[in-house]
Order: sequence, then C-alpha cells, then structure tokens
Amino acid sequence: MSNNIFRIVLPALFAFVITGCSVKDMDLGKILEPKEKKFEYKRELISEDLTIRVNEIVDAMKKNDIELINKKYIHPTFGFYNLYKIKSINVFTFQNQIYNVKEKKTEEVSHLISRVSKNKYIFKINKEDTQFKCSPLNDAYYGWTKHGLFLNDKTNTNLSSMMKKINAFEKEKYKKEDFHKVKMIEKMGYKVVLTPEIIFYLNKIDNNWYITLIDRITTDCSYKKKTKKKVK
Repeated sequence: MSNNIFRIVLPALFAFVITGCSVKDMDLGKILEPKEKKFEYKRELISEDLTIRVNEIVDAMKKNDIELINKKYIHPTFGFYNLYKIKSINVFTFQNQIYNVKEKKTEEVSHLISRVSKNKYIFKINKEDTQFKCSPLNDAYYGWTKHGLFLNDKTNTNLSSMMKKINAFEKEKYKKEDFHKVKMIEKMGYKVVLTPEIIFYLNKIDNNWYITLIDRITTDCSYKKKTKKKVK
C-alpha cells in the first residue's frame, strides 16, 4: 500500500465500501495464521509496560509528533484501522501510518492530534470506562460521561460487521485472516480514550504495545437524514 495520501470520491450510496487493503498479502507469521491448534484470544492484564506505552503515545500527541508515532507506535506490518464516517455512513481504511494532513477540507486523524491539550496535569490514567453520548436534540446529554485519560478493555467495534457487509457486495474481499486480526483487536487489545476527541486501541505485538485501531466514529454524531417519500 502506498504511503502517499490519496482520496477516493464515491457516491454516498456506496460509501461503506471504501476500505483499506486486505491483510491477505501480509507476512505476519503466526499472528495471523492460526494453525490446527485453536488460537486463544487472551487479553493480558494491565501492566506497567502498557501504562508507560500509553503515557508515551499521549506525550507524542501533545507534541504533535506524528513522525514519532508512526515510527515507534504503529507496527510496520500489522498497521492500524482508521474508523470514521462519510455522510453519516461508517467506513474504514487500513493504514501503515498516520497521514500528516495540513489542509482542513476534511477532518483527519492528524487534525485530532494537533488539538490535544498541552496541559500535562490532565493526563493521569484512569483504569475505567467513559461513554460518549450523542444527543442532537438536547446538548445537555451530549458528550462524555467522564473526562480525562482512560484505559479499559471495552473494546467493542463495528469493524467485523462492516467487513461482512463489504463481502456481501465484493465476495471474499476480506478473508479469515482479516477477521482474525479484528478479533485480536477486540478480544486482546485495550481501548484508550483521551477526551474530547482521541480514541485508539493498543495490542501487544512482538512483545510491545502498538496502536491497532483509531476510532473516529464514536464521537461523530452525524446521522443519515431520512428521505421523504414522494406523494403520488
């Protein structure tokens, strides 16, 4: 997959088929190729090396050091999934790096990172969950239930269901290796939330923790407007 920034413009009707590369051509060894022995999706307990890694990544985000994040905190072959919306439709791309986009025509991961607060005193890790509420009709119910930096195992995503929908239109675009990889993220990873905009997932690969998913869907409250039926 090229590292050059590219854009694909499709009608909103087909927006959900905008995806990244399949992992079928990756050489990830035993990680993505469970053998006859049943693969155990076991999540490690929160350890000191995980919390250190979280603090390092957040510190890099505070400094807006995308180059460091790409080099040190994104696995070169495992990469990460970038989840977001196009015209209220959930889509995703697979990437090996965060693109450092400067222009403001569309919201990108780099824009979210650039807005991370530089206040070091708000970044104490809370080992609990916080939830984002979308309420387009009442601002009193909009936003996070708790604010700060959170680390937890509430790693539910819609990624596998999005892959299944794509496979319904483009048969076997995503193979069992792809779904295995997503299951690893959900069953073995941890979710990090840095309010108000940053949500990313970490998995242990090659004895270190790497960003494996960035969730921009949860905080996007856009919804598809229902079209009125024409009266005959």
